[in-house]
Amino acid sequence: VRKIITVNPLPVALISASPIEACQKSPVTFTSRSTGAVKYYWSFGETGQAVDRIGEVVTYAFQTPGIQTAQLVAESAAGCTDTTTIQINVQPTPVLNFQADTVRKICNTVEMAFENLTSYPTGSVQGKLFWDFGNGERFEGFGNIPNQFYTNTD
Repeated sequence: VRKIITVNPLPVALISASPIEACQKSPVTFTSRSTGAVKYYWSFGETGQAVDRIGEVVTYAFQTPGIQTAQLVAESAAGCTDTTTIQINVQPTPVLNFQADTVRKICNTVEMAFENLTSYPTGSVQGKLFWDFGNGERFEGFGNIPNQFYTNTD
């Protein structure tokens, strides 16, 4: 008795992610770079609960800061599978806060000084602050915030 056995090749599961370092609750796009696969199953397990997605490209926003893992199972047309993971460094959300004080009043113009009181969780990376003062002026930075002038047009 002679039997022919077909051994199907395994797919090779590969992942790319953008960005690799993300802010908490910000979307990360995951792309399967797998070869020999026709189906893609993703799991994002944080806080003990897996969130499953299907597709070659998926987006997920991690809710928990820290090193988080995304898993991809790539499946071939023959049902063979390969699994891989990628880690994303999720930065905690800062607590935005500022103080505005009147420096002086000249007729109908007020000069205001702004102080950044934003707090950053322990171990987090300080990102960028973009200020829009509502008077047409903008500033990017943390300290040495330029005083702003506001005119009362009443």
